[in-house]
Amino acid sequence: MTDNLFFLFSTALPDGSYPPTTTLHTLVEDELWDDIFWRINGIDWQELLNPRPHLSSVSSAQLVDRIKSSKGFLVYPVVSVPALPPIPELCLRRCSDGKLPFHVAVDNFAPLFVSTYLLGDDMHIATHYVAGFGFPLHYVCSHSSLDMPLWLLSGLISTLIRRFPLACVTRSPNGDYPLHALMHRNAPPELVELFFMPDSESEFGRPSNEFICTLTDHFGRVPLHIALERGAPPGTVACLLRMCPSSIDATSSDGKTPLDLATTLSRDELLLLSAPSEDIPTDG
Repeated sequence: MTDNLFFLFSTALPDGSYPPTTTLHTLVEDELWDDIFWRINGIDWQELLNPRPHLSSVSSAQLVDRIKSSKGFLVYPVVSVPALPPIPELCLRRCSDGKLPFHVAVDNFAPLFVSTYLLGDDMHIATHYVAGFGFPLHYVCSHSSLDMPLWLLSGLISTLIRRFPLACVTRSPNGDYPLHALMHRNAPPELVELFFMPDSESEFGRPSNEFICTLTDHFGRVPLHIALERGAPPGTVACLLRMCPSSIDATSSDGKTPLDLATTLSRDELLLLSAPSEDIPTDG
């Protein structure tokens, strides 16, 4: 249903090219977190410390307004088409790898407040599908380093789901859904639980637990199939079953159910898979 719901946007300069890099990319790589804050809020801090003529007439009140606007530093204010707005740096992909500043922030374990700023206040980068990476949620679930602290990874995923829940039910360029990608990486239950909430408390537009758990990849596998294939922690398997007990009966393209894939599990683990949902523990 949502596979064609791609919110594509221009991440190139007006002439269609990508910049070699941007100041934001460099600031992220150099871990200059405070400078990133000022840059994203529309102010070049170095210019304030060393005022140039074009800032000499700017009042402190105007600077405060500029900070509050949170539109991102406009590095290319002159565009070839008058109807187009200036392009904020946070929307520009660099030519070497096509990454936005947000992607680089994830790669460099940037503090959560920095990554959140790089999603943009008005631009909502979280809702935009970028060729090669998909939505930011796809990137975090499939490309983030396994060495990233769990609390930071949890914060990123929960922030992205809150901003754009429909990313949970959209395929990435390689065909994976975000939860499938996490299952390929043996995600702990703490990350899996971020995708679910009681249906009675579901936010507007947030997919149901059952819908997320019954999505299939190109091989017809639901997340539970992949979790068992990859030897996911028992708590992860329990979480998936608790959120969607019927997924135990899902059949992949080759005719296998998750239980068919559990041949290497112990007797106790097999009993867990066969247990009624109310008997499934919440942690592993």
